[in-house]
Amino acid sequence: MKNKQTTFQFLMEGDHEIIVFGVLKRLGIRPFCDQYQDLVSEGRLSFVEAYDRYPGDCNDEESRLNFIYQGVYWHILDILRRERRQNSHLDVETSEDVDVIATNDEEIESRVVLEGILAQLDDRECQMVSGLYNGQSMTAIASELHVSRKTLYQWRKRIIKKIDWGNTFAS
Repeated sequence: MKNKQTTFQFLMEGDHEIIVFGVLKRLGIRPFCDQYQDLVSEGRLSFVEAYDRYPGDCNDEESRLNFIYQGVYWHILDILRRERRQNSHLDVETSEDVDVIATNDEEIESRVVLEGILAQLDDRECQMVSGLYNGQSMTAIASELHVSRKTLYQWRKRIIKKIDWGNTFAS
C-alpha cells in the first residue's frame, strides 16, 4: 500500500482530478445536482483507492490513469445503484405506481442521464422527452399532449439549447 499523502498529491497535481469530474459528466451528474459535492468527494476517495490497487508498472501513467478512471467510474455507479435501490424500496412502501428497476448498467446509465436532463426542463418538455425515451413517435406525443407536431419540434430546439448537447435529439 502506498503512502496516502503521496497518493493525494498525485491526485491534485496536474490535471489528474479531472478524472473524477469526467466520470461524473459521463454519468450525467452535473454541478446543479444535490449530491454533486458528495459524489466528487467519493470520486476522490475512490481515485486514491484505485491508485493504491494499480497492479501494473508505475511508469506507465496512461495505463494507470485508465485503471483509475474505471475504478472511480464503477465506484460512483455502485453508489448511484445503491441509492436507487434504497429509493425504490421507499417508493414501494408509499406508492403503487413504481418504475421497474433497471437491471443492466447501460439502462442505469441512460436513466441517470435522463434524470439529469429532466431536471433542467419544464413539465411539458419532460413529458415530451419521456415519450421519446419510451419510443413514442412525435405524432403520438403531440396527440397525447394536445399540441401540434410543429410545437414539439420547437420544444425540441429549446431543449437542445438548454442541455447544450448539439445534435443529440436532432434527427
